[in-house]
Amino acid sequence: MSLEVIFSSRFTREAHQQKGYIEDNRQGYGEKFVEETDKAVQRIKDHPEAWAKSQRGIRRVHLEIFANHAIRYQYDKRKNRVTFLRLTNDAQKN
Repeated sequence: MSLEVIFSSRFTREAHQQKGYIEDNRQGYGEKFVEETDKAVQRIKDHPEAWAKSQRGIRRVHLEIFANHAIRYQYDKRKNRVTFLRLTNDAQKN
């Protein structure tokens, strides 16, 4: 059974907002942010259980270059489904 992948509207919105914010502050870095986010999403898809769960079953993966940013997701092993919930900047209040 292939992995089902869901991106919440909140994740998508936060990704666009963060890209714009980064690009506005440092030209050319918005695209680097997208590339880094894509790499982290692929790592999660390849190994969805590699990161520890919180008490609510949410896992968090920090981006490598943009280390303040983290992807929050849930993995349902029974349904083989990853749901990307949020893309946050841990340096900011969310």
